Amino acid sequence: MKIYTKRGDQGDTDLFGGQRVKKSHIRVKAYGAIDAASSAIGIAYSSPGLSPRIKTELYYMMNLLFSAGSEIATAETNSAQALLEKHLKNRINRSHTEALEQM
Repeated sequence: MKIYTKRGDQGDTDLFGGQRVKKSHIRVKAYGAIDAASSAIGIAYSSPGLSPRIKTELYYMMNLLFSAGSEIATAETNSAQALLEKHLKNRINRSHTEALEQM
């Protein structure tokens, strides 16, 4: 599997669905921050001695962050949004926010 596009680094990147945006775009910054938060939660999740409840809550949070990052990283075109709907199990909604607030 190749990990390059052969387009060089012109300061742009692809969103899921093909739209090109600057690497400084707020969406790229947002999904980068989400990835960092998920990584930190993953480190906490792997800590020994956590209660099953805490592990379950951390796992839930990581899954929601993955979904949020996916939504942010997807172009707003109809075709990209249709692909996202097909592959993403949890679109972020009010019930997720309420569950996080309860935690």
